[in-house]
Order: sequence, then C-alpha cells, then structure tokens
Amino acid sequence: MLAPDGPVHPSALAGELAWHVLNPPLGPVLPPLAGLPPASYAWTLWPSISLLPASVRSEYGLRWGALERIVSAWLIAAWRFWRPLLPAGFRQMPQALAADRRAAGFGVRQG
Repeated sequence: MLAPDGPVHPSALAGELAWHVLNPPLGPVLPPLAGLPPASYAWTLWPSISLLPASVRSEYGLRWGALERIVSAWLIAAWRFWRPLLPAGFRQMPQALAADRRAAGFGVRQG
C-alpha cells in the first residue's frame, strides 16, 4: 500500500491537514500560551512522527534527521521511566479509565 507505485500517498489536502495537526494552537488549552510559535513546541510531537514509516514522513516533507531521532528517543525513554510513577488519572484519559473499568466488569483482561 505504501510502495512508490502503491495507492496510499498523501494528497495536498492531507499535507495541509497534517500541518494543522502538527502545529496545534495552544491558546484554547492554555490561553497564556496563545502567542507561542508552533516551532517552539514542535519537538513534543516527534515521538508520534517517529511511528510513521520513513516513506510517509518523506512524502509529507517532515524533517527526520539526527536531532529529531535523538530528541524523540529521549522523550520516549523519559516517558517510559516516569509513566509508572504518575497517578492513573494523569497516565490515561478519563474515557480510557472508564473503558478499563467497564471491561474489568466483563472479565476482560487488561493489558
């Protein structure tokens, strides 16, 4: 599907939408951060970008050099270290916690 002659390739619209996903405005979440330029916090999304196949990153025109790889690896390692120490309410969205409780009520093993 992702081969050069395959059917899955980002369109111009997909590229525009990706820009908005990768450069979200912070004002609606924390109004004091409304004026912060997206480039100043773009690095926080690099672990997600690392999950994309190299061909997809390339087609979207996403830079993926040594800096991005190192920062992404560091963020993932830090998250893996700190995550078990954080309260469950911080580790998971409330909807995910509620789903876990419902699944446990049905005898579904969590995992």
